[in-house]
Amino acid sequence: MRILVPYQASEQGFRHIRFAGDVSSRMGVSLSVLLPSVSAEESERIRSLVLSFGFMCDVIAADIETMTNESGSIYVLNTFPKRMDLTILSPFWESAWLRSAEHRVLIPFGGRDAGRFATATVMPIMKALGFHVIFYHTTWREGIRSVDPADHMAREARLTQRIVEGLARDAGVPYTVLIETAEDVTEGIILAALNLKASLIVTTHGLNVIAGSYATQLRIGPVPLLTIGRTEVKS
Repeated sequence: MRILVPYQASEQGFRHIRFAGDVSSRMGVSLSVLLPSVSAEESERIRSLVLSFGFMCDVIAADIETMTNESGSIYVLNTFPKRMDLTILSPFWESAWLRSAEHRVLIPFGGRDAGRFATATVMPIMKALGFHVIFYHTTWREGIRSVDPADHMAREARLTQRIVEGLARDAGVPYTVLIETAEDVTEGIILAALNLKASLIVTTHGLNVIAGSYATQLRIGPVPLLTIGRTEVKS
């Protein structure tokens, strides 16, 4: 496993490298900088630049659109290639991973398998880094009088909640569950992450990965987003 980040000679590109370096340092894995082609001289220049940011790296000649995916690796970038097998960490404007001392991570879930898959995949990372997971679900009022949002959850969402809670318990990861009602799901997720000072939102590629999935809509920011890659995509 390693952290990979495409090289861009720009303010945002350098911020992405700092963010990727911070992630690799916290996770204890190697950092690689990607360019479509690179000379020995340019490779050394980039390594020196990254070292000036406080991180060591190697430089790889590779095109993210065509390179072979390394299982378990994380690609740091804000633009999404048309690939569903890559796990992509979008930093947006952040230059470091953690937004608060509590190290909170928000994992939205619903009645389908995306939340379950994301949870199962990231639990080892959450455990290793000492993160506190918040499982988040937003629902709509279903015509019953209760003001408790949990009473309005669909049966499938209740099943998913039991599954993700079990995954967290089995992994020894501390967690809480937040159920809300919101007019817009994406807006609810972002507002919850901001209010809770979450360092990260975790989701996975949905069926409509290019347009229409919540993962796609969450790419507008502003909270860093980890989108788990899948070889078989379901919503």
